[in-house]
Amino acid sequence: MEHTDKEVSINNTSLPPQLSYGKTLEILYPHHISNLAKKTSTLTKKMATYSCHISYLKCCRDHDYIPKGLQLSDPVKSTRSSEVIHHAAKLLISERLTNYRTQFAAAKRQTDNALHQLQKTLSMAHYQKLLELNSSKSDYTHRQHLATHRKKFEALTSKYQCPYLNPYTPEVLGSKILNPTFAGPVNVTKPTHKPTSKTKASVVNLSGTPLTAAEEELLSFGLKYSPTPTHDPTLDIASRIHVATKRLPFGMESSVAHDVSTILASFTPAANPPGDNLTKNHREALHSLCKKEKSTD
Repeated sequence: MEHTDKEVSINNTSLPPQLSYGKTLEILYPHHISNLAKKTSTLTKKMATYSCHISYLKCCRDHDYIPKGLQLSDPVKSTRSSEVIHHAAKLLISERLTNYRTQFAAAKRQTDNALHQLQKTLSMAHYQKLLELNSSKSDYTHRQHLATHRKKFEALTSKYQCPYLNPYTPEVLGSKILNPTFAGPVNVTKPTHKPTSKTKASVVNLSGTPLTAAEEELLSFGLKYSPTPTHDPTLDIASRIHVATKRLPFGMESSVAHDVSTILASFTPAANPPGDNLTKNHREALHSLCKKEKSTD
């Protein structure tokens, strides 16, 4: 049933001035419409919760941490059994991630369908108010979970005694999150080492091939050091993600594709060029080391 602006304005003249939004909908619209509006609020809270859990599990996975709820007891307590238990726990993380993503996609479909119906039924003012209230609900729910996950992750870092910074930075905790996303609110889930002294790690040359000072300095950065790409990888990333999303369960594909396209559309290499983390001498040393490696093959 669709209400006209005339019906809404007539009924609205007799409403108390401080009536809540929910009570207003119950008076002006059919019962199922007010219930549908409440349902979007509940679904928004669920999506925000799933989104935060997705980020937390991704952070644990990428740091090789096992969150408390997925830690398994080791009845044998041998080196091999510890490895098996750890591997099984990591599989549980992947399974839980898949579960949260599936639930997020289902809630997103229900929300989109409900909002589509409400947009045709509610007046413009009431529909916009509903969106504002849901955005506030999303931000509040995110803040609660992010604060909790920050403490949990700090405890895990202390337990594993790893020199990593907490991915739940003040920027993440302080930002407004008006809409839950499939990827989660934490953008950087990979480990970031805490700042240490600038003393370079020693390089022991076992190859017998002479190394220049620049090559030794480059190697001292460590095997996990990743040079900044010299070309724009956006198109390659987009095509790979497009192929990968085709294998996702029904409903997840469109949600992931939308989030990815939004992120990639906001990035323009010309406006946001990544800074080169290697000097000219380091770049030359990198090319030189690559040539030496090929010559020894």
